[in-house]
Amino acid sequence: QVTQHDQNRHAVGAWIEVDVVDHVVAREISIGGGHACDQTGWILLGLVESGSATVRVLWPEGGSTTGHDVPAGSFLVLDRLAAPEYWEPSQP
Repeated sequence: QVTQHDQNRHAVGAWIEVDVVDHVVAREISIGGGHACDQTGWILLGLVESGSATVRVLWPEGGSTTGHDVPAGSFLVLDRLAAPEYWEPSQP
């Protein structure tokens, strides 16, 4: 998940690059599709059989984060102004 602290708090227009083994997967943060209350959420990217990946964000207003090594199965919040933070779902 990516966040920033301005009018575009969900970083719509940002690109997430995930470097897995020998290739890079990129995904743009977007909303839309005809829903009245669009919102962004977790971005899920498969790592195939790799145990980890390097993730970075290209922010919509310019600039980028440095690459962060992320283990498979992790939830990571990348904030433009803060250090990356791992998140874990609560257990019922």
